[in-house]
Amino acid sequence: MESEPFGGNEIVQDTTDRRLSELPVPSSVSEVSWTWNAPEDSSVEEILSAPTGAVLHLSDGAARIDPATGEHLWSYRVAGSVADVAISPDGSHTVVSANDWATVLDTDSGEELQVFEHGNGGEESLTLEEAGLVTDIGMVSASEDSGNITVELTPWEGHGDGWSSTPSACPSGEGLLKIEQGLVTPTRVVLVHSCGEGHEALTGFDPDTGDELWRLDSGKDFEFEGSYSYAAAGEVAVHETFAPLRGTTVFDLAEGEVISEEVPDELDNDFLRVLPDGYLAARRYDSPEGGTLVDYESREFRGEIREVTTADAEDVGAVLHHFLPLEGAFLKLTADSETEEGPVISVFNWGETGAEAELNLPVEIDIYSNTTGFAQSDLALGPGTFEAVPGAVMIRDHPSQGPTRKIVGLT
Repeated sequence: MESEPFGGNEIVQDTTDRRLSELPVPSSVSEVSWTWNAPEDSSVEEILSAPTGAVLHLSDGAARIDPATGEHLWSYRVAGSVADVAISPDGSHTVVSANDWATVLDTDSGEELQVFEHGNGGEESLTLEEAGLVTDIGMVSASEDSGNITVELTPWEGHGDGWSSTPSACPSGEGLLKIEQGLVTPTRVVLVHSCGEGHEALTGFDPDTGDELWRLDSGKDFEFEGSYSYAAAGEVAVHETFAPLRGTTVFDLAEGEVISEEVPDELDNDFLRVLPDGYLAARRYDSPEGGTLVDYESREFRGEIREVTTADAEDVGAVLHHFLPLEGAFLKLTADSETEEGPVISVFNWGETGAEAELNLPVEIDIYSNTTGFAQSDLALGPGTFEAVPGAVMIRDHPSQGPTRKIVGLT
């Protein structure tokens, strides 16, 4: 007997006829424009950027809103489930996975394009509830047999044929032992796999053909210590040794090159985050008038400073947490400077000292309970939760108790 899709859980869905135009990512913000509330019995897990705004990963599915107004456009929820969500690099497809099933949605309309069962991949899994990696043209999955790994593309309906590829053997000649992780960028599918204890490798494939384009081996091309994850920012990846997007070993995934094994810190900077074209750092020093100042610096991977803004350490609270860089400004989440209550977004212009503006947020954000650890803080109020997308800056609430149910839009 065939299994029932999503274990028989009810699908709650609405679609839209509206099509959003592509908007620029804000270079700065000046006002709180809207607040959006998640559906009842659901919470907001992540903000996923798309060329025309964002898709919201809900605890039981996905939703789309207009980034300019906060208007609800569509949602797809698997009632009573715990769902995973991924969006293709070009933003055209959104995939919702739950209960060993997945639905491929048109990101613009929320319409269902296809439904498929993916089962449980176990140790052979990549991501998205063990279904695989979501690309622009299909789902990339992997299987292992006697030390040999096969990587396959199953195309979306109407997107041509799939492909199958076998990564190169390990340097010693033995087969690949285990897939640790998979990444997708606009131009590459990347597998992170092990070749034995203490040895890890990254292999890059062409997502359209499956051709192996490059390979990087630890001990030869870069040093590897411990068991950490990798994350992509554009075509750049970072070995996350501290927290999401925080680590000093950086890779160019388009070319298969090591950008840096140790991001320069000759100015005694506190490392903050890897960006697609550089990184952020913070440098604290004594003010001539007393107290402590903080320089937030946007730097190239070679270490040269591109932009800097200066703040009083007392005004920004947790210096190394709860921030977002924009092209024209640096945003810092903190408590209100007068009432010591929050939450407040302070807007610092690059090249200037002190906040240009403070924007009070109409949500609850517990910014004090997540300042002791990088990983804990960034998962709560970091990448994917305090995010710049085309059309708006979005930040989700983070109450001290209860689910995360609201998104605030700043423009």
